Amino acid sequence: SLGFDDETMEDIMFLIGCDSVYVYCNPHNVASLLPVVANWRCLQLHCLQKDQFKDDDLAEDFKIRTFIQMTEGIKKIGVPYGATEGSFSPMMIEKWPLIQGYALDDYGTGGFFTMHHDVVDVADRLVPLYTTLDVPSMTYLITHILPTFEHHWNDLVAVVDIAGSDGIPALTENQIAEPFNVYFMHGQAQRSVRQEGSFSSLCPPRVLVGLNTCRAAMESAAKLSSSPPSKVVSTATTIGSAAHSGIATHMICDCSEPRGALSCTRTYFFLSGHCTLTTAETPTSDSQQLQHIYMACIDAVLEAINTYVRTHSAHESERSCVRKLRHGVSHRKLKLHKDILKSKHNVEFAMTASDYMGRLSNTSLVISLSDSSHSLRHSQC
Repeated sequence: SLGFDDETMEDIMFLIGCDSVYVYCNPHNVASLLPVVANWRCLQLHCLQKDQFKDDDLAEDFKIRTFIQMTEGIKKIGVPYGATEGSFSPMMIEKWPLIQGYALDDYGTGGFFTMHHDVVDVADRLVPLYTTLDVPSMTYLITHILPTFEHHWNDLVAVVDIAGSDGIPALTENQIAEPFNVYFMHGQAQRSVRQEGSFSSLCPPRVLVGLNTCRAAMESAAKLSSSPPSKVVSTATTIGSAAHSGIATHMICDCSEPRGALSCTRTYFFLSGHCTLTTAETPTSDSQQLQHIYMACIDAVLEAINTYVRTHSAHESERSCVRKLRHGVSHRKLKLHKDILKSKHNVEFAMTASDYMGRLSNTSLVISLSDSSHSLRHSQC
């Protein structure tokens, strides 16, 4: 998860004890490894000089002697072997070249590795550690997973853009979601049996248009999301048939990265041609009203995130969120009741921690328009 290629990582060895950590590496990967392990307490690093490492026999001898020194005096050793339940045997690791080197007469160990050490498979016990979202894993998310996520999201949006104003009415939810569905299902297929439970909270990509974005339809889609990840939530509903009259005015896209903690939900509004939204004039139509409300919500959530980064206070983050939302409603001249944002029942704010395996809940912001003096007509949804 640190972003190293296999060639760099294949000649690194860790032995983690209750009060110390032993690390073996070589001159080619030590520079990449040091930023990760340099601050570990009670660290012992074993590495040859570059000129010594050029001698293959010397390098191999050093590696075996380091391994023997690391494991000396330790009765029980856990390895992340990852065997299926009940199928692990200590003799499985005797096939490893390093373990075989342990038994060579030149090192005087007096027999096979498993004769002196009780070896157990600890892969299951390490799963909670693998899912911890720490600085290295966050860096990897940003530099490796996020660009791929964005690429497939842009492909999803491009389906609508390519269709143009003439082709949009014939597009179905399934067609729009297809680019992200392929990415999601491919990632799900690559996960191991051991990871099955770690991704149970991930829902498949879904695109909902027009009337399918009403509360009842959203709740129905949420129930489908709790089914196995292979269940596709989007339907064959077309944009042209998802409204009481005319084509749908908007769609909701909700997608998760298949093997990580990234997810995104966005609302898009369908316009005929480019239309720049400004705050110079008061929005008149229901569609314009929705667009301005949505932009105000986005600004408020971003402000809440920035505040939390600075203060680490959920309370301060909530205050800044509501303050920014009120300013956005006023600045955009939205026709909402003046007291709508003063009630706690109309604005819901929540922040939830996440891990590396997709079990996350985004900061959420909900605005109720039930008290608005200019209620939106359902026919436009």
